[in-house]
Amino acid sequence: MNFDQRIHSIHEIDVLSASKLFRLKINDEPYIYKEFTEKSGNELEVYELIRQNIRANIPRVIKIYTESPKGMIMEDLGVPLKRVGLNSSEKQSLLYQAVQSLSKIHSSGKMHSERFLSMDSRREYVDISNWSVWTLPMLQNLLKKNLSWFDEESISTLRKIHSEFQRRFPEPSDEKTFNHGDPHLDNIFYKDDEIYFIDWEWACVSSPLRDFTLFIQDVQEIHLIKELKNFYGKSLREQGYEVERHKFDNDFNYYLCDNTMKMISWNIEKFLKGFITQDALKEFLMSKERILNHFLK
Repeated sequence: MNFDQRIHSIHEIDVLSASKLFRLKINDEPYIYKEFTEKSGNELEVYELIRQNIRANIPRVIKIYTESPKGMIMEDLGVPLKRVGLNSSEKQSLLYQAVQSLSKIHSSGKMHSERFLSMDSRREYVDISNWSVWTLPMLQNLLKKNLSWFDEESISTLRKIHSEFQRRFPEPSDEKTFNHGDPHLDNIFYKDDEIYFIDWEWACVSSPLRDFTLFIQDVQEIHLIKELKNFYGKSLREQGYEVERHKFDNDFNYYLCDNTMKMISWNIEKFLKGFITQDALKEFLMSKERILNHFLK
């Protein structure tokens, strides 16, 4: 079916992404067009692997463009969990449902990790220091803004936290499975009583706790993080995926620090590019420092 002749409205979605995203109207029905870049990876192959083998809901793909620029038209799932207008109790219920869906991805994906790597050997996640590569340079860039609430002592505090995590949890375990790669709440949707995941371009093979600690970056309440962590472990076991306790705890702490440092960098970049306010960044940094200090106890 030739959708190209029926598109009667199109506008770019203004987000920081590895791909370009557009919202379309085709015969008055909403769709998303995703145009791939070199950074996107071969997401179409990932979608095919998921469709055949992984227990995950993904958007229905309407049309694929295989010539440059490569892309696809898919169904519009509406509003992501991060922006859904619900009360705290309703949103918390959806978080638990999303965690359960994540555990299904990891349990069903474990036996397909080698096949996934055979598609692209670069898909095995290589652990590097987000602190030295991204976070410290971004903190130095933020320091140049001469903000009243951020100074050299702020950087020193984060440096000490990172060093203590590195001392106690120097490396992840050898536990590995298929990962979504970027399961923050802007990439998770709720539609027709089901959880959907989008944007699989960062899919990789790594510890399941890497995905989980990316997911909880959008959760600021410490008690809820702890509850979701316990529920996630329980959900994995119910799916038949047993992760040894010491590996589970080690990888949680290792990737909590690593992914938090990554998100600090990301949010500073969003602030410097005008996507978030100074107050929002200040609140975010204070929250992340509080969470990291708690799990170091």
